[in-house]
Amino acid sequence: VMSNLGLHIAMREAGITMRTTAVGDRYVLEELRRGRFTLGGEQSGHVVFPAHGTTGDGILTGLKLMGRMASTGRTLADLASVVQTVPQILVNVPV
Repeated sequence: VMSNLGLHIAMREAGITMRTTAVGDRYVLEELRRGRFTLGGEQSGHVVFPAHGTTGDGILTGLKLMGRMASTGRTLADLASVVQTVPQILVNVPV
């Protein structure tokens, strides 16, 4: 599992259900289907919209984001301001 604590905090404060999975689009998609969620993603930047596809789609993500900006009249900086990232370190451990 790779995730930033700041995102978890922001989602909880907004009342949004969030689940964590093993790393990989496959596991994200499985949880999206199981929970009937409409949006999933992973720290690598992949964002999955199960109604439109089964893998991360950067162009679709950009279009959805621009649509949200247009419908709310808010800037990207304003929309992103609810997330305060928390420093983290990724350590790969040889097995």
